Amino acid sequence: VLVKVKATGVCGAQLNQKKGIKIKKEFLPCLMGHEGSGIVEKIGPGVDKVKPGDKVVMHWRKSSGIDSEFPKYESQNGTVGSGLITTFSEFSIVSENRITRINSDLDFSFLSLFGCAITTGMGVVNNEINLEKKDSILIYGVGGVGLNIVIAAFLKQPKNIIAVDHSEVKLNKAKEFGANHLINTRKTPNIKNEIVKILGHYPKYNIETTGNIELIKNSYELLESGGTAVLVGQPK
Repeated sequence: VLVKVKATGVCGAQLNQKKGIKIKKEFLPCLMGHEGSGIVEKIGPGVDKVKPGDKVVMHWRKSSGIDSEFPKYESQNGTVGSGLITTFSEFSIVSENRITRINSDLDFSFLSLFGCAITTGMGVVNNEINLEKKDSILIYGVGGVGLNIVIAAFLKQPKNIIAVDHSEVKLNKAKEFGANHLINTRKTPNIKNEIVKILGHYPKYNIETTGNIELIKNSYELLESGGTAVLVGQPK
């Protein structure tokens, strides 16, 4: 499917690729980006899920439709490789099963978030854990994915939602969307004492979104017996 890209998100995965993490030299040069939105320009043989003119979300997760071959782009400087979805370009050839048609008046910039940040955050809460009203959940990092974990958790109405970050702006946004306890790591270096002070015990669920090694260690160590840690962020 040829898509005219209207908006793209920038995921931590691409930031890691920029650092040389999660990408192999033999794949370079290559296009990047795995969450976006746009308008279908043309369709290839066998495609029946979308048609030209459709407003679509592009997403890394497979859905229905054809799983295409990996496209390649020819430039003046040679061949440029591509994944089955890329979004950092004006036009992109995207596999049919990485596209979903959307009937919505939402701005394209909002729609692009459904390609990764929203679905990843919602998926953690709805698919990986069993959050109940009596439970406490702690979220390390409330950026794009973490904030959506806060929103998904709030919909379950647990007893406590604790947001941990070094950005006061992100923490205030987490509070706006349902977190009832905030820990700023710049102001509170000893997270352990602060958690016990707030809860009187460790939380049942720790969700780590940053990929920070120390916070990953905390997510295991500061967990009640029988609790669950979910690692979303990926370190080197």
